Amino acid sequence: MMRSVDEHRDVDLEKEDRDLIDLKPRSVPAPELVREPLFTHSTGAYPFDIVTVVLMMELFKIVLTMTFHCYMAGTTDVVGQIQSFASEWRAGVWFAVPAFIYTLYNWLLYLNLVYFDPVSYRVLINMRVIFSGLFVTFCFGKRLGPVKWFALVLLALGCAVNQLGENFELKTDIFYLCTITIQALASSGAGAFNEWLLKRDIKMGINQKNIYLYFFSLCFNLTLILLNRPQILSSTELFFNGWTHATVVLVVLGAFCGFTTALFLRYLNIILKEYAHGGEMFATAFASRMLFDVPLTPQTFVSIFVTAVSVVMYGTAKEPEQPEAAANRDRRT
Repeated sequence: MMRSVDEHRDVDLEKEDRDLIDLKPRSVPAPELVREPLFTHSTGAYPFDIVTVVLMMELFKIVLTMTFHCYMAGTTDVVGQIQSFASEWRAGVWFAVPAFIYTLYNWLLYLNLVYFDPVSYRVLINMRVIFSGLFVTFCFGKRLGPVKWFALVLLALGCAVNQLGENFELKTDIFYLCTITIQALASSGAGAFNEWLLKRDIKMGINQKNIYLYFFSLCFNLTLILLNRPQILSSTELFFNGWTHATVVLVVLGAFCGFTTALFLRYLNIILKEYAHGGEMFATAFASRMLFDVPLTPQTFVSIFVTAVSVVMYGTAKEPEQPEAAANRDRRT
């Protein structure tokens, strides 16, 4: 039976929202932009409080998204739009869960960037594709098909090769392998929860959803400050202690990355997105070599190639017929 125009529109909107959700964690800037000169080489620690940086990113993203929303709506009544958003808080409160997971993701990102070079980080964070595959299989009962399962095995192999030294021994501390694994798991978990939210059919525009995500992320970062270092809220000097011009650039870039990702995904299909994921690892490798003199070993090239192939393979593989679709087809026949 032919689908109606409204049904096609609903499918397109659901796919767009899912793509936006999948890339939400990319609202932080690329690792090669964070590594220099934002942390102190002698201690391996950041001179600023990373929670203040993440908090200011979320605040700036709220401002950008609200400005864009008002522009598209053709209104200057910002207060009225905020009141309209707030009136739907019963639906918006569900976004507190993915916001908390994304906040955890961002905290772990800065921890992991102190230890991992940009290339290793780009390769290893793709473990989230593995976890996403497991989530959709065991939590939502979807079939991946043999090509996608092979891509996941290939991806795991690429991540393993990246962490092997010259004599094929493990070169990474187990603690940091755990932290980046948790970061990848957080990304996939947030995507899985948002998949569940889509099934609830919450009637919100994408800008409104993002506003709620950013707002709750801001609240969680503020809560951490109140529990851990409330004194930094007593003055701007303490709050911005250790900040430099480079830190301000980091905040602006992080906010614009999150904002523009949502805009570009309205025009990029899933295939282009997966090819972009694969290509960025090669770009990161060469940029890291030129800017930070990060050595590019044979293991690095092999891991990048294997990981890029697996990511593209997973993202472009055809979906097998799902159990629900097969059951509906059998009933019609």
